[in-house]
Amino acid sequence: MSRVGGVRSNNSIPRLEIGSFGIGEIGPTKQIEIQDALTTLNVSLTMDMTTQLKFSVIDPDFEMLRRNYFQVRRPMSYNGYNYEISANSAARAAGTQDRVEVTAMSWPIQRMRRAKGAKTWGGAGVGISAALCAQQIADEYGLKMFIQSSPAMTSITRQQGEDNDESTWDVLQRLAADLQYVVFESYGVLYFTSEDYLIERQPGIVVDCIKASEEDPWFPYAYSFKQDDNDWRGSQFSLMVGRENGKRLRPGMTATFRNMGLFSNRKHLITSVNWTEGTNRPVTISGRTLIETEDTVDDTTVGRGVGKIDSRVLVQGSKGNAVERVQMVLGITEVDASGEAVYGPITIAAVQEWQVKNGLSTEIVTAVSDIDPALRGTSPVLTENSADGIFDSDDWEMMLTPPNTDRLLLDATKGVTVSDDVSMAGSVVDDGVWDGMLAGRKHYL
Repeated sequence: MSRVGGVRSNNSIPRLEIGSFGIGEIGPTKQIEIQDALTTLNVSLTMDMTTQLKFSVIDPDFEMLRRNYFQVRRPMSYNGYNYEISANSAARAAGTQDRVEVTAMSWPIQRMRRAKGAKTWGGAGVGISAALCAQQIADEYGLKMFIQSSPAMTSITRQQGEDNDESTWDVLQRLAADLQYVVFESYGVLYFTSEDYLIERQPGIVVDCIKASEEDPWFPYAYSFKQDDNDWRGSQFSLMVGRENGKRLRPGMTATFRNMGLFSNRKHLITSVNWTEGTNRPVTISGRTLIETEDTVDDTTVGRGVGKIDSRVLVQGSKGNAVERVQMVLGITEVDASGEAVYGPITIAAVQEWQVKNGLSTEIVTAVSDIDPALRGTSPVLTENSADGIFDSDDWEMMLTPPNTDRLLLDATKGVTVSDDVSMAGSVVDDGVWDGMLAGRKHYL
């Protein structure tokens, strides 16, 4: 008797060998294990939606279907995570077994999509930020979280009216769009963050497209790349890697490639991870470079952007998004008559102070004998720090590089809780969270 991705039963229908897979009653906590009836099970994790399962069940005479096993909104679980059936279809054809196709999605997010009606977060003089609102929602629905801070607001309202009936999930998507953030759920973690913040603070993998051996944890079984300057996605990739390690990847992590020409040595954001259970087929991951925004390039009208901000040398009179980004980090504002950010005396003075503070200035030592007697002190030399106020490559590297968190390939099912007071320059992560994550590391990068 042959075996292909599972075992064959007496009626020659392939059955999957998978973990715990239960269908529950509506309301009660009792669940029925149905994995013996499964023939296919596909897992899909993407930044465009929530965790999704698609599975196929052999159901002779549709007995389970007629008993409402696959009713929409019925809860189910797979390997410790909770889902909810969102769609189903049934088919009978000559020469084949009766089959039911089912789609299930993350149970917390499905509940958010049904939560409607007028509601306000904050208000009453308390105030709230979009990040804090996302944190409160994640807590309410039992999700772990990875959340970037955002400016305070008076209140946030879930709108309801004749032309608008928002759900809680709609609110999160609206808030994310307003901030140029992404919001998605993956294996019980809610992500609410900008892409550049995410790509610098999540673990990643390095793939050598030419020289990797089959023993390499990220050996590329197959891959493809695409680049189009007229496409906002810029550089795109699709990659197949081994199952054991590939199933640990999550959207929001990164992939960097070596020995692939112009696609090399640049972080790509993983946007989807897909695999089929019960087989030995590799895991497929896809991704792209960042969506360029006004704080990463000077021109966002095409693909990879024109004029990366960290390639600009800023001197007195410089203008544009790069100047605005520096002013934002330094907490200052200086504009010309038209309201455009300008690199003027206020900004230069703030940059000089920042350069001295961060060791980017030049130390000048003057012997006491060269100093006017009236100005001499008790020290034999006078030491000063001189900063030129010109913002170039060294300054960009210091400003844009996040703190070293020594992040490895982590167990992505563990959450990362970032506090609401995180600034653009760093993050606040509970030590216990990192200890737990580092304990699950698989490979050094």
